[in-house]
Amino acid sequence: MNTYPYLNSIRRYKESIQTFAGLNHNAFCSEEQFYDMKNMSTKDFPFVSTRPLRGKIAPLNNPLGLMSKEELVWVDEVTENNETTVKLFINGVAKTTPTLENSEKKLYKMGAYIIILPDKVWYNTKDDTSGTMDASQAYESTSITMTQVNAKGENITIDGQAVDGHYKLNTTDGKTTLMVYSATAKMWMNVATTYFKISATDMGKNFEKGDGVKITVDMTGITWDRGNYIFVNDDGDGLRSNNFAISDKGDDYIIVTGLLDQATKTFTFPLFKAERKAPDMKHICECQNRLWGCSLDGHEVYASKLGDCKNWNCFAGISTDSWAATVGSDGVFTGAFAYMGYPIFFKEDSILKISISSYGAHSYKEIECRGVEEGSDRSLTLLNELLYYKGTDGVCVYDGNFPQNISDALGKERYTEAIAAGVNDKYYISMKDANNSKTMFVFDTFTNLWSKEDALYPKYMVKHDGDIFYIDQDNYLYCINHTQGTEEQTVSWFVESGNIGYRSAGSKSRSLPDRKYLARMNIRMNLYMGSHASFYVSYDSSDKWEYVFGMSGKGINSFAVPIRPHRCDHFKIKIVGSGEAKILSITKEYEEGSDV
Repeated sequence: MNTYPYLNSIRRYKESIQTFAGLNHNAFCSEEQFYDMKNMSTKDFPFVSTRPLRGKIAPLNNPLGLMSKEELVWVDEVTENNETTVKLFINGVAKTTPTLENSEKKLYKMGAYIIILPDKVWYNTKDDTSGTMDASQAYESTSITMTQVNAKGENITIDGQAVDGHYKLNTTDGKTTLMVYSATAKMWMNVATTYFKISATDMGKNFEKGDGVKITVDMTGITWDRGNYIFVNDDGDGLRSNNFAISDKGDDYIIVTGLLDQATKTFTFPLFKAERKAPDMKHICECQNRLWGCSLDGHEVYASKLGDCKNWNCFAGISTDSWAATVGSDGVFTGAFAYMGYPIFFKEDSILKISISSYGAHSYKEIECRGVEEGSDRSLTLLNELLYYKGTDGVCVYDGNFPQNISDALGKERYTEAIAAGVNDKYYISMKDANNSKTMFVFDTFTNLWSKEDALYPKYMVKHDGDIFYIDQDNYLYCINHTQGTEEQTVSWFVESGNIGYRSAGSKSRSLPDRKYLARMNIRMNLYMGSHASFYVSYDSSDKWEYVFGMSGKGINSFAVPIRPHRCDHFKIKIVGSGEAKILSITKEYEEGSDV
């Protein structure tokens, strides 16, 4: 029997990637992930594809703010008759408001109201009225008349006669009260709440019934002992003040609570000033029909009067009052958001949650944890019942308990000044790196995967009408998913793999670098009509990319691109293209060679 020599068959292995795991800009990037990319998306998961084309809607002049309500709302410059003014626009229609300064705006909404900060201007979309949160009326050396009145605002008679409806002043243990005689009861009865009218030309013109006002008087040269009990605060230099709630008003008077020492008093004060003033606030949110705000220095939180965005200083002792509290922790406030029925204020290292009481006894609790990074308050976004934002050490998700970092895949780069919005399970966040380069990232909340788009860094960005609308640095209004406007013609893109080594087929641990080599790599993809892709390989951590293959799209049918890298320890691939594309799978064919 003859025997013949024979050759050992070459062992071949195949590894196929058919589910792509998005961006991972770290050294431990797996072969299912991409180390870097541009203008790619997880919208076709488990495949990776180019992002949706955007819609270019309209040019603006010098936009200063953007907000979503029933319609899209923005603030922009308008030049008419060689005069430039700043106006509020609702769905592109200019509205009349008090004068707006030429500065960046923060826009908020409460019911029918739009609130514009820092101008403290409000606009009512229901009746097309507008005004300011602050109002005042001041007089210098002007005759001011104060008259004791009843609850109906009618003048009363203080003569001490036991006649039905007549009044007298009663002082017991240094405390003065007002009493009224009742003929039915045949006795004097205490008046629980006393009122007096303050009259002067235009006194009540700028105020409304129910307003909380601070009244300041200059008592220099005025002899009136009772005035110290009415205006209880000594502000120095002869000034005294107190806070009052206006129970009624006319153009030339206001009625407030208080007790005079006789039916009528008239004084010519060097200064008499009534003012309704909202505090200077850094951030605001709306929750349970109130506005909630925080101070610039990080030590005060406030609530407006129930249902009234204009009143922040109304303390009548009832449940609808305004509210304020002092916060003892260090640091400035970095953001505010209404979440799960709570107004929440952020610092960089803490979250302050306010519990709302139906009786007006609101309280707060502060928790030390990851807060919002200073300058990234516009990253706060509610998406699928979770709150997302940029913290100091990454992007966080908050469910009402403790926040968690979700941005490890973005690598070690430190990003700042984030702006974000969310729609269709996607959280779009644009940030700056240490070199001031801007990048738009997208977190897919359904797959928990990151993707990276381009250098888009909007001035303003909001979710509206099932899309994200933004104003870019060139002052154009766009939408992310082209639900409006003119569609982009094309988009350039690339994907770059991490280091691809030679592990044994089916194993993630055992490596055979000396005996196994990659004989072939097939990339299966859809390259749509008019699109193009070029394929590159880089070997052994070299900065040099070697061109391998180029392909133009013929339609939606998929095709395979063969790549045959030469022997090396490891390599990376990059696909650079333009137009619509979708990567379906990557298959590697290994051959095991000799030890020599």
